[in-house]
Amino acid sequence: MTVFASRKIIVLLVLLCSAPVTAAMAGGLRPSYTTCLNATGGVTSDMQDCIAAEFEYQDARLNKVYRALRERLDQQGKRKLLGEQRKWLALRDKSCEADAGGGTGQMLEASDCALGMTAKRAAELESR
Repeated sequence: MTVFASRKIIVLLVLLCSAPVTAAMAGGLRPSYTTCLNATGGVTSDMQDCIAAEFEYQDARLNKVYRALRERLDQQGKRKLLGEQRKWLALRDKSCEADAGGGTGQMLEASDCALGMTAKRAAELESR
């Protein structure tokens, strides 16, 4: 690994560790997520475990609010919401896709991206 690649990974880890506070305020990430990340000591696999646990929670939150919103809509509104959700899912998947040849830093970045976008989408739907 080159010095440049090592520095890039360190910068990424610092950003990932500091990002939850900002994202938590914007998207409703739980304080336990920040606590979990702070306890990892920068160990990649532990960070991934924190992200995975919070993603599971946020995905369930998104599904719950989506279903509740859908129940309040007429048929036209339901179709519109479904189309909107499909577009959002495609955007999230494309935006957060990890580079096939990337390393653990890439995987963390992709997972964190999906988590942040999912939490933000849940908050958007909750505000309707």
